[in-house]
Amino acid sequence: MKKLWIILLIISATAVSAYAEEKEATLEFEGRYWFTEWRGHLMANGEVRGTDLSLQRDLDLGNNNFPEGRITWYTGPRSRLFLDAVWSSNSGERTLDRTITIRDRTFTVGARVSSELTVREYRFAWIWEFIDIGDGLVQFGTLLDLRAVYASLSVEGELNNLSQRAEASQTFPVPSLGLAFDLNPFRWMNLYIQGSGVPGGPYGYFINGETGIKILPFKNFSLVGGYRYEDFNAKSTSNDIQGSFRLVGPFAGLSLRF
Repeated sequence: MKKLWIILLIISATAVSAYAEEKEATLEFEGRYWFTEWRGHLMANGEVRGTDLSLQRDLDLGNNNFPEGRITWYTGPRSRLFLDAVWSSNSGERTLDRTITIRDRTFTVGARVSSELTVREYRFAWIWEFIDIGDGLVQFGTLLDLRAVYASLSVEGELNNLSQRAEASQTFPVPSLGLAFDLNPFRWMNLYIQGSGVPGGPYGYFINGETGIKILPFKNFSLVGGYRYEDFNAKSTSNDIQGSFRLVGPFAGLSLRF
């Protein structure tokens, strides 16, 4: 990441002198890569209570990175809309050191199991920075978003030539409210902090935070890098599936602006 910041500064320093006064962009297409460290738990009940699984320790589903796509529509100098998509698929294989139950399927100690976890997250968000100081130098306001988080786990195991398979999946809608702050010291540089969440309740909680820097060396091109945190805990309405995921790490990307 240190090399990335050096590259961003070099590009911005060499290109800013040639940055022309142009009409502001209204639409931006951005691609990112999120380098995450994560922890996850999942419990899927059936007629019998399922096991509270540690996805790392029990199923060897280790850290995995997340590609992300984003479309931003700048509806005005103080308002913008986002549409995000984040996705990842992870697999692991190990010999169980304890008995686990998923959806009435029991995998006993010593069974060799292979697992696959798919996570997708879609977000629609609106930022309205109604506080503007210094003609765009400092902007501050509200962040309202609606997410749909989809998680799917499949486990297949074999012991003494007997094999079985268990699957569990759920989509969790997550509306949240937060704050957004932007600092624009130069026309070609944007520093920002965003955070949103929903408090704990019968169906769980959600916390999200992101801070970053965006460099715009040319009118139609920008580079972005920063750090992101998500902590998600939810239960289905029937309480048959409960899951928690915490993801944290740096990200980097680029975008085209029109």
